[in-house]
Amino acid sequence: MDDATRFTFSANDVLAFAGGTKHATLTYGPTDLGVATVAFPAETTTLELQIEPLGTASDIIKTDCTNVLGIDVKGTLTSEDGAFAEEFTTILMTTPAGFAKLEFAELSVPLSLAGLRGSYAPEIDPDDHYTVELSDQLRLIAHFGRGVFAGELLADYTSCYDGYCTPASGARISTWGYCPFGGFELDVSEDPRVTLADALDTWDSMPELEALWAEDSTRSPLTLELDVEDARLCRESDRYRFQAPLTLSTADGRVDTQFGVDVEYLFDDYSRTLSMKGPSGEGDPLVESFYLDYTDYNEGISIILNGAMVLTTESGAYEEIWFQ
Repeated sequence: MDDATRFTFSANDVLAFAGGTKHATLTYGPTDLGVATVAFPAETTTLELQIEPLGTASDIIKTDCTNVLGIDVKGTLTSEDGAFAEEFTTILMTTPAGFAKLEFAELSVPLSLAGLRGSYAPEIDPDDHYTVELSDQLRLIAHFGRGVFAGELLADYTSCYDGYCTPASGARISTWGYCPFGGFELDVSEDPRVTLADALDTWDSMPELEALWAEDSTRSPLTLELDVEDARLCRESDRYRFQAPLTLSTADGRVDTQFGVDVEYLFDDYSRTLSMKGPSGEGDPLVESFYLDYTDYNEGISIILNGAMVLTTESGAYEEIWFQ
């Protein structure tokens, strides 16, 4: 369990963040499977997952020819509402990120709906013409990382309309630990490598911008203000994410607007990159699209910045701004 010769990390290094007892708020859903309403035990409950190592690990070659470290574990899944009270043995596997990089681990456990020890029994209420049937086969998936504990319960279902049935489709029927705009919820107290302030330092280092109107090639100073008061940092495989309102205005008065943006922050030993896309969430309905990519190289060699924004005028025409 301490052997790190095959990888640059050991099984115990993985268990340092993936082992032990984890708690999260599980949300039941979706409330419909396309055509039928599903009644779940409650809206939310507290989930507990215990991971106990069995003392053995191995180098696994996956079907896509990537090597991962697999750790034999015993798991216990329980919920406060009694819907789950399950025990299983499985393999906790690192995600394929190279031998020198350990970021995440995950497990995938097949479960039987009929064989669950808890009281989980969703009730399906179809309409007059549709019938929906959940498969007996469920799958529990959990993701672990520094400050990350997320997962889902998947099920296949078949829907029929007046006797005509579609092929089985998959659906998330319970989830926890995911951010609504993508990525995993992050407990920054357990992942001290980056905070929201680090991403904002990169934002504040951005040089002054100038807007170039595509229509007539005129230029005007551009002001961008990011409101992060309610922002929460989330984690993806190789980057961090958050959402926030962005206020954008030009000195010539041709643009003065606010809309939501999805921000990605990526860093390594050589550079820091901040990427934005919008609009997202609530905001100015005249903003058709927006993006901004900013890279700052740590050694001061160069700065790369480019972006564009498309607006719809009151007459329905399109106007475009470039900034770089």
